[in-house]
Amino acid sequence: MAKKTVQGVAAGILLATSVFAYMYFFQTTHIEIEQDDIEIPEIELSSEEMMDILKDQGFIVLDEEEYDLLLKGKEEAERTEPPLDEEVDPQPQTIHYTIIEIQSGMSSMDVANYLEKVNVLEDTEAFLQFLRDNELTQQIKAGEFELNSTMTVEEIALTITQ
Repeated sequence: MAKKTVQGVAAGILLATSVFAYMYFFQTTHIEIEQDDIEIPEIELSSEEMMDILKDQGFIVLDEEEYDLLLKGKEEAERTEPPLDEEVDPQPQTIHYTIIEIQSGMSSMDVANYLEKVNVLEDTEAFLQFLRDNELTQQIKAGEFELNSTMTVEEIALTITQ
């Protein structure tokens, strides 16, 4: 860049900074002075008038006794309600019953996939892991077994391996 170009850019920056500084320091004080000159009238209201205004705006106004009664009622309700983690699921649970036939030569993966397909198992990996951990993958018996979706992984595994 040429020396004159750099000087021109520097002069422009200096001029812009000067304008912004003037606006910031001198113009805002006029606005503040104008705001200070405005008088805000003080209104004295009685308690009843304040409560009426609040009620008109949709607020509920209680005296101390009513508030204490509400707090006591809330505390009693919390003591009698079961904790949130113990609430009963409002939707009924669907139970799937099935009779499966395990044929000779089926692998534990085949059995797990079939059980998931008929909605008896939700997690085939947990079932397969249980079989592996307990060395039951080779113990699955051929035959017919009655199973349902409320059975645990352990119960299903023990049913088809005994």
